[in-house]
Amino acid sequence: MELKKWLGEDNELGMDIWKSKYKNGDENLTQWIERVSGSDEELSKIITDGEFLFGGRALSNRGTDNKGSYFNCYSEGYIGDSLDEILEVNSNIAKTFKAQGGEGVSFTKIRPKGTKIGNSYKSDGIIPFMRMLNETTRTISQGGSRKGALMMSLDITHKEAEDFIKVKAIEGEIDKANLSLEVDDEFMNMVKKSYADNKEYVMHVKKSYGGNEIEYDIVPIKLFRMMAMYGWNFADPAILYTNEFRNYNLMEFIDEYQIETSNPCKPNCKA
Repeated sequence: MELKKWLGEDNELGMDIWKSKYKNGDENLTQWIERVSGSDEELSKIITDGEFLFGGRALSNRGTDNKGSYFNCYSEGYIGDSLDEILEVNSNIAKTFKAQGGEGVSFTKIRPKGTKIGNSYKSDGIIPFMRMLNETTRTISQGGSRKGALMMSLDITHKEAEDFIKVKAIEGEIDKANLSLEVDDEFMNMVKKSYADNKEYVMHVKKSYGGNEIEYDIVPIKLFRMMAMYGWNFADPAILYTNEFRNYNLMEFIDEYQIETSNPCKPNCKA
């Protein structure tokens, strides 16, 4: 089969992408389908017929000497609230990019700026670590084939949520990652109630980091409006509706398996 017939006569963009990203060396379409199908006749047929296609990393790497992964998307889930855990995640992200995968991380468990560390120090918060992962994404390409892809997320009730929402508006600050807020039904119900009653309801938040408890108030309707404004103006942050993706998935009845955050493509899980 000819490439034009398979992709469509007028699909010049598709043909350019196939040639630049997915074909291996001088292989033609028939050889490519044989490679990515593992010479399985049934699988070759449904690929040829347009009924099924692997993700991009499998199309690029299956059956080759490339060291890249067969998977596009990964997630580290929640980053632990310690320097060692944060640095480990940074290292893992760099290695995932090198293997041509995209990554997703959540800063939800990291203590906000000003929170005590032991008895003598205070945290600098999440923004410096966001910069670090942003720079790793800038520096490490995905196996030399494309730039790194990173999703950073944060619980909307985190004390630094407002700074997280605004950070993309600062030129050059966080420019190599997508951002999303983790939003649950409790928060959205208070937003709906605020709209219905034309009143700014307050939510009281209690959190504990390393044995240090903090309490503060947030105004859900203000944060929601801020998300909408910055999302409109800067295309970030997006929203991850946590109750939806944690309760409506193939693993929803396995208590030990919980979706924590998302990568740039879809929600990922940690068991």
